[in-house]
Amino acid sequence: MGLSNDNKSSKTFLNIVSGKFAHRVPEGTEGAVSRKNKKDALVWEKMYDSLSGQISSMKIEKDDYGKHLAIDVKSGIDTFQVQIPVDSKYFDTFCYKINNVDLSKDVKIVPYSFVAQDSGQKKSGLNMYQGNNKIEHYYTKEDPKDKPVSPTFNGGDRVDDEEWKIFKLSERKWMMNMISNKSLSMANEVVKNTAPTMTATEFYKPNNPKAKFETQADDQLPF
Repeated sequence: MGLSNDNKSSKTFLNIVSGKFAHRVPEGTEGAVSRKNKKDALVWEKMYDSLSGQISSMKIEKDDYGKHLAIDVKSGIDTFQVQIPVDSKYFDTFCYKINNVDLSKDVKIVPYSFVAQDSGQKKSGLNMYQGNNKIEHYYTKEDPKDKPVSPTFNGGDRVDDEEWKIFKLSERKWMMNMISNKSLSMANEVVKNTAPTMTATEFYKPNNPKAKFETQADDQLPF
């Protein structure tokens, strides 16, 4: 994956399945495993533990499956796009940590998914590393900053399910806005280095020949 006989860049689409990065491949590919996707179609994928490179862009997109976060990670001449459903713990943990990531440097992203032995609950999310340092949460329970605050437990009782769902909808809406603002900031940084007289909005207009737009073919979708 990522190998080529020329110097042209390529984009590889990934999603996350059971705590692993999954790359869609043709049936019969060595090392590939099969599963049924959300449309009950049989797909074949190669699984990977981690992805390393520099985050070059992030944005919220919408398709037939709902809204997802699309993260472009550059590694050498290759670009990997990771698509993460907004309605997932992978999205939550990415958003909790991204403001502690130095976007000018490479980052190692390691998804996880397991069942805790003590509680029997499923735990999933993303660990992120830069150098030898593990990236910690920027938004925490003790210091949520301007992020919506989770409901408190009343006398140790579990928070009402409906109340929790309302909170998660509010929190994820806020985090999508945070990602959009960060995306615009990253775009402005690109423009500043390539076209100082143009704003990010002007740079990304379709009639600007300097702006390159990539489309994803249906058969490249990682779901």
